[in-house]
Amino acid sequence: SNALRFHLVTSEEHGGYKLSLSPKRLRHFRHVLTQSGLYKVDAEFACRRIMSKASQMKSGKKKGVLMLDRDDFDSAMRDILSSVKPSTDMSIDTQRVISDVFASIFSAFDRRDTGNTDAIELACGFTVLCNGKKSDKLEHAFEVLDTGRTGKLSRREVQIYMRSFLTVLLSVACSVNLDTDSTEDGMTLIDGTSCRQDSYGVARAADAGAEWAAGQAFKSTFDRRSERESLVFDDFAEWYTRKGY
Repeated sequence: SNALRFHLVTSEEHGGYKLSLSPKRLRHFRHVLTQSGLYKVDAEFACRRIMSKASQMKSGKKKGVLMLDRDDFDSAMRDILSSVKPSTDMSIDTQRVISDVFASIFSAFDRRDTGNTDAIELACGFTVLCNGKKSDKLEHAFEVLDTGRTGKLSRREVQIYMRSFLTVLLSVACSVNLDTDSTEDGMTLIDGTSCRQDSYGVARAADAGAEWAAGQAFKSTFDRRSERESLVFDDFAEWYTRKGY
């Protein structure tokens, strides 16, 4: 089998997750990205467009945070897709699939099921699906999350940074809207035990994987005598290239 398989290590008792994407699913997803034209969309443009639809929370714990509701997200998706000319006219099936995949991505970011998501985190994660080099996407997302313009991210911000990408990748891997090979597609615990693959399961796995990876990035970058509070992009990029995959 040529299925794409990878392990998501976590600090949970079970040790993490195994993910598998069959050639059938990958072909279908590639077809959807190609026919919709999404693969041509510049990652930075998509990120900016999503954030432009957001509203700042006026009160509560999230006061000052840029939040996005479902209608604003759908509006951003329409703008993004209409910014490129698809290779061919999108079939009804492709329109349905991409709409459903977008919906599942939004749901996975809406961790408290409030109908709102953190716009910056979603915008950064969405760039995974767009055009551009991986290194450029990583650097741009780092800059976007660096809201204080300090040139560095705290451990919590690095965790959110990695969670944004993982949430989108896991949403695609677990999507019920893409062609599936039941013998190969899906997510299980490391030992093969089944686990939830809905938006709750995706969010939980992304949270745990990002928490573990952020801890590793800080451990690998600084020795114990000089543990720091933050990470600059070059330090993160070096860790990612050598150990973060």
